[in-house]
Amino acid sequence: GGSSSTVAPAMMRVYASFGQRDDETKRQKRSNPMQSPSNIAASPFHRKEHKLRHNQGLKYRVHRLLDDWLSICLLEAKSSTIVTEEMYRQFLHRFKDEGWVENAQSAQTFFFIATELCVESSCRSIDRKVGAHDEGKENSAGSKYTAVDALARLMVFLVKFLDCDDRVGLLATFLQSVVHQLLQDHDSKSKQQGSGVAYNQKPHLRLFVNVLHDLDAFNTAQLNSPSIDLLVPLAEAFHAVRPERAPAFAFAWMELVSHRLFMPKLLLGKPSRRGNQEKQHPIGVLYMGTLRLLLVLLHDFPEFLSQHHFSLCNTIPLTCVQMRNIILSAFPRMISLPDPLTPHLRVENLPDMRRPPHIACDMKEPLLRRGLLKPLKSYLGTRWPISFPKKLCEQIRGKLQPSSASSSSPSAALEDSKSTRIVGGVKRRAASTAVGEGRKERSVGVNSDGYDMALINSLVLCTGMHHIARMALEADDKSGGVIGPGDSSTSHALVRDNASMDVYEALMANLDAEGRHYVLNAIANQLRFPNNHTQYFSRVMLSLFANAKGVFVKEQVTRVLLERLIVHKPHPWGILVTAIELIRNPKYEFAQQPFTTCAPEIVELLDSLTRSCMMRPNAAVTEARATLSAGNNDDHRNDAVKVHNAQVVPGRNNTRQL
Repeated sequence: GGSSSTVAPAMMRVYASFGQRDDETKRQKRSNPMQSPSNIAASPFHRKEHKLRHNQGLKYRVHRLLDDWLSICLLEAKSSTIVTEEMYRQFLHRFKDEGWVENAQSAQTFFFIATELCVESSCRSIDRKVGAHDEGKENSAGSKYTAVDALARLMVFLVKFLDCDDRVGLLATFLQSVVHQLLQDHDSKSKQQGSGVAYNQKPHLRLFVNVLHDLDAFNTAQLNSPSIDLLVPLAEAFHAVRPERAPAFAFAWMELVSHRLFMPKLLLGKPSRRGNQEKQHPIGVLYMGTLRLLLVLLHDFPEFLSQHHFSLCNTIPLTCVQMRNIILSAFPRMISLPDPLTPHLRVENLPDMRRPPHIACDMKEPLLRRGLLKPLKSYLGTRWPISFPKKLCEQIRGKLQPSSASSSSPSAALEDSKSTRIVGGVKRRAASTAVGEGRKERSVGVNSDGYDMALINSLVLCTGMHHIARMALEADDKSGGVIGPGDSSTSHALVRDNASMDVYEALMANLDAEGRHYVLNAIANQLRFPNNHTQYFSRVMLSLFANAKGVFVKEQVTRVLLERLIVHKPHPWGILVTAIELIRNPKYEFAQQPFTTCAPEIVELLDSLTRSCMMRPNAAVTEARATLSAGNNDDHRNDAVKVHNAQVVPGRNNTRQL
């Protein structure tokens, strides 16, 4: 209390803004009461929020404590010798004596009111029109956030010095109040957009960033817990304010999750569960930021992307081809990728083709949720009943697809008009703009309202894994050694007459064009670095092309492969190998297919790709290798950083690189 007389003039304006907030609250209560976010309605703290706004005595107590804490922070910033340890000790005793840490509800109450006061103070400082030149100096960027900075410091100060065994839980309690206040402020101002009131994300961003910095400054030896444990409440808080829930906080959220004091430390810590929204043109910048974030992960944490590719691909729209390619291009550091343009390369003889990839998620969950896992396993093991594959398609279409499909639907339009067939989608993709990759198109692969993508991805992967495991056991029994499906003795048997191929062929025969497109994309998601999954699903893709009875399936196989090659690098190694095999091997008669000449752009694209695949070792093939396989060898990770700055251009025509 004795230090209040030395408070700087800038501090007095911060206090004044608190008082102005009280008067404005009284005027707004009668005409426009605050509506709370629906997702926190069940919270015990939320049920008392309306009382807090009318309890001026409670707010006054919080106001006084904030005054004293702000005074201490400003004095220390002015001269660290003025503030003594005794001042901090007295403040801590007073905070405890007033009962703010008796239980979780009291702590939430304090920090909800404190956050509301400090954020409002910062917003007023930001919006205040600067008049005189000297006022402009005082109203600098730092003084605008004096109250918010002090609140973040108070939060970490209490976590550090309060006598509490569960420091992680204490921090989570504090952050929960901040999240509640942020969502309430966001929702209330979003409803008032027409009146000129807009949500300002800067104060809350500043608060979270300061908490990150202050936590990082801790001496971990004093906390009796690893530093990653203190990041878990922050991760939960960031998830609670994700763009899906708080769109106006999206850019701040992106900065927080990619912060150098959060993401790298979380990924380098102990393994734990780590968890995209179809983009629209107004948030194209946010999409580009997401691409850059994925490129950083591809360069520094490729194992994370490689192990979680299944769950990540389940959340990414099919239109975001480059984003999907970045994830599927990740491979473990100990693997060396061979050049896919090497003449007479036999990928089935590569040692890595014998090893299964590590997938760190439950790919069976969608099948379990639909009750399809046991019947699928039974059929794959006994190949009985023989009608199961067809009934499986009927069940998928009956439960997940709209009951009727008009001729104006994307699927019907695709079947009726050759100009809008599958390869036509590649033509549109090649001519799309930078933000066009994620824009919704009324074509196959975009509107997923009728199909559960996670279920299809799970069905395709689990069916293939079952056959891979069975072939490995059979080869092991015959040779007495550990032989995987990558060996030349078993590679051709992978796609012969078997239960797994029955399922894939039934999906191609009984689903409509949209459903087939989703199934083929699920297969293409497994064409990654050298492993037995890549070997198997590459054979499946080529077999479906070779054995297709109509031209539509062949067109769709071609589209799925080409649309992943016409975007900028990196390109998945398995996609490159499969596309090259399809073009080079004469048994597939790729050049004789009628759809390869349906449009001039397609002719030019396929001609460029064919020339690249059929070149012999010379200067031209050196250039082709540098472009076509860039991002798929030891220099892959360095190329990703270059893409960060120069080549994150979704959907641009890339025939020259091909």
